[in-house]
Amino acid sequence: MMSRLLEQLLTASRIEQYRLLTGHPELLDPSVGVELLRQRADCFQQSGLLPFERVQRISRAVFMLERCREVGPSRGIFGWTDGPLPVQFVGIGAASAVEKESATVAELELSLSNIDSEQHPLRWMERARLVAHRLWSDVALTPEQRSGHLARIEALCLRGLELSSPERFPFDWALFHYCLGVAYSVLAPESDEQNQVRIIDHHQRSLEVFTLDNDPWNWATAIHNKATARLTRQTDTSIHLNLAIAEYGQALTVRTRDAYPLKYAQTKNNLAVALHRRQGYSS
Repeated sequence: MMSRLLEQLLTASRIEQYRLLTGHPELLDPSVGVELLRQRADCFQQSGLLPFERVQRISRAVFMLERCREVGPSRGIFGWTDGPLPVQFVGIGAASAVEKESATVAELELSLSNIDSEQHPLRWMERARLVAHRLWSDVALTPEQRSGHLARIEALCLRGLELSSPERFPFDWALFHYCLGVAYSVLAPESDEQNQVRIIDHHQRSLEVFTLDNDPWNWATAIHNKATARLTRQTDTSIHLNLAIAEYGQALTVRTRDAYPLKYAQTKNNLAVALHRRQGYSS
């Protein structure tokens, strides 16, 4: 029975995965389902039977479930109210994309307010990052709403940085810097030179933890985002264009055509823009 459930979980659609996990609590047992799930995901990755992105998503879900102190799935839209919630299952069941995002933020923020950050820092930090992700993913925002979302993300991330540190919770510390870098790039005015400095600085801080060996995806994404912020720098333009070109090259060692075709195309396009601008700047 467990073996069949795991097979379904590893190959099902997102909605079916949600239904399986909320309908079969035994899958969330750290000593049973989670351990078998990790082993099965490793086997699939080594055999190439699943795309790396799916395996990475499952592995991330396992990581968050392992941090859950009280596993107890609910059947509401929110998902697991007693533990960390994998981002891919958030908001399933909402009527539209806009409703899904707004409902998810409200549910997540309500849940976050019920978590004591001092007693359960890992749980609080995980949930706070989900709130931040939903806030910067919101659509059709007015300038005032963008500013408000950014302020909420800043408050969450600053509290997260207080709770974490490179020594205590290095991965969480790096992710909060990464979240701030993304939030500034998505929600703050692109023409603001100081904003571009913030984006570069926060992603650089995250790279104090993320490396090609321990987290190639976040390492490459942080480098790509840092390079993109350099494209709009108005001071030391030539220096930043040269740095951006080198950084895009680094990102492409992970964002390959075969592994991540869309991300590969995005980075290659930005690299072409940087090369074109450098040529125009030089001439």
